[in-house]
Amino acid sequence: MFRLYLTFRLRSCLRMLKEIGLLRSMILILITALGIITLIKAEIRWILPIIAILLLGVYHNNRKDKVFLRSQIKSPTRFYQKEYLSLSTPFITTELIKGEWIAVGMLFLYSLFLPYLKEVKITSTPIRLPFLFRGGMEYIRMFRQSWWIYLLLLFSSIMGGSYGNIRIAKVNLIIWCFVQASAYFTIPEPLQLLHFKDYRTFNRMLSKTNSGNILVTSLPFITAILAFTPDTESVYYTLSTCIACFLYLQGLGLLRQVCKSELSLFLLHLPLLLPIFLLSCFIPYLLLLFSAVIGIISYVISGKLKSLWN
Repeated sequence: MFRLYLTFRLRSCLRMLKEIGLLRSMILILITALGIITLIKAEIRWILPIIAILLLGVYHNNRKDKVFLRSQIKSPTRFYQKEYLSLSTPFITTELIKGEWIAVGMLFLYSLFLPYLKEVKITSTPIRLPFLFRGGMEYIRMFRQSWWIYLLLLFSSIMGGSYGNIRIAKVNLIIWCFVQASAYFTIPEPLQLLHFKDYRTFNRMLSKTNSGNILVTSLPFITAILAFTPDTESVYYTLSTCIACFLYLQGLGLLRQVCKSELSLFLLHLPLLLPIFLLSCFIPYLLLLFSAVIGIISYVISGKLKSLWN
C-alpha cells in the first residue's frame, strides 16, 4: 500500500508540473536547486533542521487525505511515519555528511512522533493589496498563483546576501522577471482590444501596467542587493535589469496580440526578445538596442491592429 501511495504521489507531482507548464516548471526546479545549495552551504548549523521541521509540520497539518487513509489503512500512524521518514531522508543524509549527529537524531524522532500531534486549525483573513498588481486578469492570476515563488525568491535572496553571496539575489531578480513574463504567454481574444480607444491608448496602458508592477515587486530585491553590496555596480545592475524587464514584458504584451497560439509566441520570443533581455541585464548599453527593437515591434503591430479601430 505504501509503495502504491508513493507511485500515486509521484504521478501527481508530474501531472502538476505538466499543468503549470514547461517555463514555470524550469523556474521551480531552478529555485529548488538554489535553495538546496544555500541550505547546504549555510554556516549556521540549526537552519537546515529547523526548515525540515517546519516543512514536515506544515505538510502534516495541511494534508487533505487523512480521512481517506484512515478508512483504507489499518494503522495510519505507521503509514505516516514511513512517509515522513522518506521525506526527511534528504535532510538526514545532508546532516550525516556534515557530521551533525544531534540534528540527525532530532529529525528521526520528530518524524516518528509527528503523526501523534493534533491538527492546528488556523483561521486567516485575506489581506487585500490593491497596489501590488495592476492591469489585466492575466497578471493578477499569475501573482496569485506564484506569490509563494516570490516569497521563496525573496527569502533566498536575503539568505544569500547574509552569507556574502549577493549573486543569488541578482539571479532571483531575473528569475522573477521570467515568472512575470509567464502572465503574457496566453493569447487574448481580439475583442478585448476594443475596450481601448485606439492603439496608443492600449500601448500607454500596457506601459503603465508593466512599469508599476515591476517597480513594486522588484523593490524588495533591489533593497536586498543594495543593502548588502551598496556600490555603483549594484546600482547599475538593478537599474539595467528593471529596465530590461520592462522592455521584455512590453514586447511580450505586444507580440501576444498578433500570435495565433501560445507555442508560436514562445518560439517567436526565443530568438527575438530572450537573448537581448539577458544581455541587457549585464550590458546596460544594449538597452538602447532593446528599446529600438521594442519600438519596431510596436510600429509593426500597430499597423496590423489598425483595422480593429477603423
